[in-house]
This record gives sequence, C-alpha cells and structure tokens, in this order.
Amino acid sequence: MGLADIAKDLGKIKRQNTVTHLLLGAVIVLTAVWQVNEVSFLLWVQRKLSNPFKSLGDMIKSSLTLKGRRPMIESSPLPPVGVPDVTRADLPMLIIGSNEDLDRGNR
Repeated sequence: MGLADIAKDLGKIKRQNTVTHLLLGAVIVLTAVWQVNEVSFLLWVQRKLSNPFKSLGDMIKSSLTLKGRRPMIESSPLPPVGVPDVTRADLPMLIIGSNEDLDRGNR
C-alpha cells in the first residue's frame, strides 16, 4: 500500500464522517423538536383536563362559529323581565305527594 492509497482511504473516511455527522445532527434536531411537541401536547391535555366544563364550552362555541365569521347562532341582549304575580285565589290548591298528603289537604 502506498501513500496514494492511504490518502484515498482517508478521503473516503472523511466523507463518511461528514455524512454521519450530518445525519446525527438531523436526528438530534428532530428528537428535540419531537420532545418539545410532546411536552406542549401534554401541557395542552393537562390544561383541558383541569377545567373540563370550560373545554366543553369552548368546543361547542368553536363548532358554532365558521372560521372567523360571525357565529351561526347569535344571542341578542334581552330586556329584563319581571316575574308576574301568580297567586290566584280562584284556582284550586295543587298538592303533589302521597295519599296522606291528599287526605291532609282535604281536611
């Protein structure tokens, strides 16, 4: 083996080393991105599970809106409504309960 063969082999080894380092760097970057994605997903799940009613409300609200447009169901502000007086002496008394309650009501 001469010096030329050794130089050629060293060139091949250097090229393999470069490719290996590039691939290893890509794997490290992809692993880091994957880990960040997993952590953000777990934090999202934790946030959703910590307040399930708010999550359900947000899901329903987002299903009723059309991608940035106004909601399909719009609520208008309603004026305050007073409760009418429902005590009427001309109506018979309604008793809900067992037969004993009915007997007591008829006495």
